[in-house]
Amino acid sequence: MKKLLLIGSTVCTLFSTPVTALLGAEIIQHKETNAQATAARLSLQTFVERALENHPAMGKLRETWREQRNLAMKTLAIQELLLTASTGLTLTDPVYSGGAISANQSTRWTMESGLTKTFPDLGGLTAGVSLGHGTTSTSDTDGSSTTVATPWVGLSLSIPLIRNALGSADRASLKKMQLGLSIIDRSEEEAVELLIQSLAQEYYAWALASEKAAMYQGFFERAGQYYNQVLRRANLGIADQSDIMLARQNWLGYQSSLLSANQTANELGLGILARIGVRPDGNTNIRFLHTPDTSLPALKPDALVLSVSKTGPTNSISGFRIVQIARLSLEQAREEAGIARDAVLPDLTLSIKGTKTASDSSLDRAFSSMAGNTFFAGLVFSMPLQHSSDEYSAEAAKNALARRTKEYESVVLDAGTALSRYRLAINTWRQLEKIAEDTSAAAAGRVAAVYTRYSQGRATLNNLTDAQDAWARTKLQALETRYTLRRLELEFASLTDRLTRHVLPD
Repeated sequence: MKKLLLIGSTVCTLFSTPVTALLGAEIIQHKETNAQATAARLSLQTFVERALENHPAMGKLRETWREQRNLAMKTLAIQELLLTASTGLTLTDPVYSGGAISANQSTRWTMESGLTKTFPDLGGLTAGVSLGHGTTSTSDTDGSSTTVATPWVGLSLSIPLIRNALGSADRASLKKMQLGLSIIDRSEEEAVELLIQSLAQEYYAWALASEKAAMYQGFFERAGQYYNQVLRRANLGIADQSDIMLARQNWLGYQSSLLSANQTANELGLGILARIGVRPDGNTNIRFLHTPDTSLPALKPDALVLSVSKTGPTNSISGFRIVQIARLSLEQAREEAGIARDAVLPDLTLSIKGTKTASDSSLDRAFSSMAGNTFFAGLVFSMPLQHSSDEYSAEAAKNALARRTKEYESVVLDAGTALSRYRLAINTWRQLEKIAEDTSAAAAGRVAAVYTRYSQGRATLNNLTDAQDAWARTKLQALETRYTLRRLELEFASLTDRLTRHVLPD
């Protein structure tokens, strides 16, 4: 590249002498405006950071992340304390048997509250405690009435033995939820990574267009110098009309290319400025506000790091974020399949209950004198006798697991292929970049040599313009090769999780 710049500087020196057009033709003038000279340099790093601050996708990502996490956290409800409360009124009419009243009219009011909690790590144990009391008023046939208070305190335990045996399904549900949270976190990180990649590609396109515009500006100016020189020669009688037309044709051609290149650079520049919240008016030349950093050194690891990551960069396929997401999704599907298989099993639960109660006309005395104990231990069994929706759910979960397995294998294969492809492509394009730079330098040297011969009358204007056009083509090829390499390096950095270390919000 230094070699190219040296030769290019030599060529510019050759044409640095001001030339005045003769024979009444137009005078070619090229002046850089103060605004263009003082345009602010916008680096890739600064652009990405400012663009992320203004990008609407970032706010959407945050809200989506929070929504998905809230939905995933619902599974934790299995571990939460459950409060229950009930109250009710029971009325009983007198019962007649053989013409006599065997049971009097009564009114019973009950109130009860309790707490239950499931412990997946303790074999799926569900423990509950309840506290309640009832007040029963009985009216006799003789008009008398009695009121009895019956408070109680109960403790219940239940342990699943077949379905959700010893809490296996509960633990699987908890693990599924934790896997889901990990997927959400990494997916959000990956979304930010891809957004940064997209922004950087926009910047590269703008930088390339700006370099093309600058390149054509230089060649347009040189074509103008050739044109003026031919006019001067024609005035001296040493150039004919065909040379004038050829020089003018060459100059107009580069003018057309320059206008097109400036239009492209300005259009891309408008998008760049919009990304960072700048709204220029319709009369403002975009390139006079900001110019890109066209040096674009090769991306190094962590070149666009914005914050600290939970995952970090890696060259190991298993460590790629996209592979991690696929693996976590596979594990989640495996847990879901296990939960679905469990749901079709019969339900057999060991149930243990203990109650302490008392009865007295005074509620206070009844509470203080609880002495009656009731104990129950037994098994509760249930199973569907027909096909249930759980069976269809189990089959669907099985199919989903098979699909996720294939998806994971595909992601691993594609990631490995992409890693090899990028390494090969980057190595090849680095060689192509060197060749393109050397070719452009050689073409620039040829222009200098042909110009010397043209000035001595040993070469035609056609020879000079051909050399100039060849230099333009090789220089354009060198530019495009360099940017192709940078885009490949960018994509490789994204693949290996090097563009961001995003920290998720609390």
